[in-house]
Formats: sequence, structure tokens, C-alpha cells
Amino acid sequence: MPLKHYRDRSARWLYMMVPYQIAYGPLSNIIILYILQINGTVVDASYAVAVSNIMWIAASAFWGRMVEIYDKRKIFVASSLLGLAISLAGIALIKNVLGVIIIYGILTFMVIANSMPFNMLIMETNPKDRWAHGFSRLQMLSTIGVVFGYVITAFLSGFLPLDYVILMLVPFSIIALIFTKFIHEPTSPFPKLSILSSIQVLGGRFLSNPLLFIKIPGFARRGNASSTNLSASQPILKKGEYINNLYIAVLVFFIGSTIFNTAFPAGLTAQGFSNSDVLSVLLVGNIVQAVIFYKSGMLIEKRVKSKVASSALMVRGLGYISVGISFILLTNIALLGASVILYTIAAGIAYAIFYATFNTMVFEAVGNEKRGTKLGIYSGFVGFGSFVGAPIAGYLSYYIGYWFAFMAAGAFIIATAGVILLGRKSAK
Repeated sequence: MPLKHYRDRSARWLYMMVPYQIAYGPLSNIIILYILQINGTVVDASYAVAVSNIMWIAASAFWGRMVEIYDKRKIFVASSLLGLAISLAGIALIKNVLGVIIIYGILTFMVIANSMPFNMLIMETNPKDRWAHGFSRLQMLSTIGVVFGYVITAFLSGFLPLDYVILMLVPFSIIALIFTKFIHEPTSPFPKLSILSSIQVLGGRFLSNPLLFIKIPGFARRGNASSTNLSASQPILKKGEYINNLYIAVLVFFIGSTIFNTAFPAGLTAQGFSNSDVLSVLLVGNIVQAVIFYKSGMLIEKRVKSKVASSALMVRGLGYISVGISFILLTNIALLGASVILYTIAAGIAYAIFYATFNTMVFEAVGNEKRGTKLGIYSGFVGFGSFVGAPIAGYLSYYIGYWFAFMAAGAFIIATAGVILLGRKSAK
């Protein structure tokens, strides 16, 4: 009984995920809408997304190494949440496009400081056979926070400008900061690569931060083994390995997904819909996505994963293309209704099924050799694809039209399905 009581106390910090995700979860879309509100263009919004992705890549490498070196948890989490609160206030008060882009980049860099400590705390406060349970609980509370974040911002934006909405997110990050008092530094820290021992654990962590295994080359403590130190006689990748196809697939996928995710909120705004309408559409998609994620195990069990992933990609790609067609043919309430349905199918159902399946495929494909390095390469392709996709979305939307950006995004997603199927065929 005392042990159970101690575990309950040591897990109290987990509840910070709800207020934290209320403050941070909807922010990527709110920033796009806010830049448009202060007379920026979709190109400006795409720059904000691109800068955020660059900072995300740098922060994943930097903070991951810092946590491993200093074996601290609370200070990194507290710094992250304090940085989030200050950055939110700065974005709301500085009504300048360039200033918003810069501060949003800083915010992203600071927020990623909590990603690795969260992972480590789950493993350090639970026995190994309970890691998957701990990460599931972390993901559940995060999802609840994101959903409530969209509910709150969709409601507030119905009668408040977005700078006030952003400012009202600051107290939630402060509440999350208060919860850091429940974090106790572990006596036996785990290395980051311990995450590789379980596909359930790895899948949940890739969902929250797919750049988790990015390394700073040569930046390691003396005497410690590093996945970046490789023998020339043992190449990282071998010709014909299936993992190579998955690298290409994830690059193409994130280019297409980022194009759509950057252009979609701006496109709805350009069609005359309010910020509340746009955030409500995103809310419905996120709720459905969360439900499908939790049911994904049953949906993909005992099925050929490459076929499930490619089928989900086809649905997602055709959904994006259908959004583009609806922007040409429909207006007003008909367009809003079509957007809700198509976004829910493409970004909710299809994405959740694909991502749950694809993570398993990646885990199986990396094998038992150099897992950390191979997953670091995978993370690099995720980051590069996200960075490239953002400006493509901005320029296609601005100079040709949102409808074309959506169709281009759909084409990239369908191409991803082709890469996976061709890779499976060659692997055979």
C-alpha cells in the first residue's frame, strides 16, 4: 500500500499535461490565423511554420543532449513552461508579423525542452513492464488538453480578437508550471535509447515528437557510447534495405502534410469563415483522430501493415484533393460542411491509422543494429520534410490558389503510398 501511495504521488506531475496542452496544443493553427489577422499573408504564415520547424529540429537535438548530460528533469520542464508563458504574452503584445515569427520560433525552441524529460520521467517512475501504461496515460492527458484547448480557443475567438485569446492561454501555462513541484528527480536515470525497447513506447513518443532521436554529430560525453560514432566498415544503411524506402516515404509524407496543414486554416479564412469556425473544424478532426489513435491497435492487428498504411494514405490523399475541389465548387455553409467531413476523414481517421501503422513498420525495419542512428535519420527526414513543405504551401496558395495547394498536398500523400508499396515489392 505505501508503495502504491508513493507512485500515485510521484505521478501527480502528469496532470500538468492538460493545462500545458490547452496552452500549446492549438497554437500552430492559431499562429497562422493570427498572422493573417495582423495583415500578414499566407506566405508570412508559411515562414512562421518553417522557422518553427527549424527551431524544432535544433531544439530536439540540443535539449535531448542536455537532458542526457545533466540528468535533470524539473529544471528543463520548468524552463520550458516559463518560456511558453513569456512567449505567448510576447506574441499577443507584439502585433508585428516579423516579431510574431521570431517569438514563435523561440517558443518552439523552449517548448521542446520538456519533451525528453517527460519521456525519462515516465520510465524512471514506473517499472519497465508499466512503461507502455505510463506513456498511454501521458498521451491520454495530452489529448484531453489539446481537445480542451481547441474548445476554449474556438469559443473565445467567437467574440474576442486572437491577440486576447492568445493572452488568455498564458494562465494555463502558469498552472502547468505549478505542477512541476510534484516532479522528483530520479535516483536511477535512464538513457534515451531505452525507449527503443518497446514499440508501444516508441509509437507514443514519435507521436508527440517525431524528431526525438536527432543527434548533434560529435556532441557526446567522453567515454559514453554514441550512435553517431560509426565504423567505416559498417555502413548505416545497406543498399536495398526496406528502411531506405521508409525514409523516402516519410520525407514525401511530411512535405505533403505540411503543405495542407499550413494552407488549410488560411484557406478557410480566405473563404470568409471566422476564426471560431476554423478552430471548430480543427476541433472535430482532432477529437476523431484521438479516438482512432486509441482504437488503432484493433484496427491494424493481424493485417498487412504496408497495405493498411498505403490504403490510409490513399484516403488521406484523396481527401486533400477533394478539399481542393470543394474550394472550387462550393461556398458558404456547404463549403464549411464539406471541410468538416473531409478534414475529419483525412486528418482524423486516415492519419491516425497511417501513423500508428507506419511507426510499427519503422520499428520493425530498423532491426537490432544501430537503432538509435537509424531512427535519428528518420527524425531528420521528418524535420526536413516539414521545413520544405511550409514555404511550398505559402507560395502555391498565394500565387496560384488554396485549391491547388490542397491538390498538391494530396498528390504528395498518394505518392507516399506508392513509395511504400514499391518498397514492399522490392523487399520481397
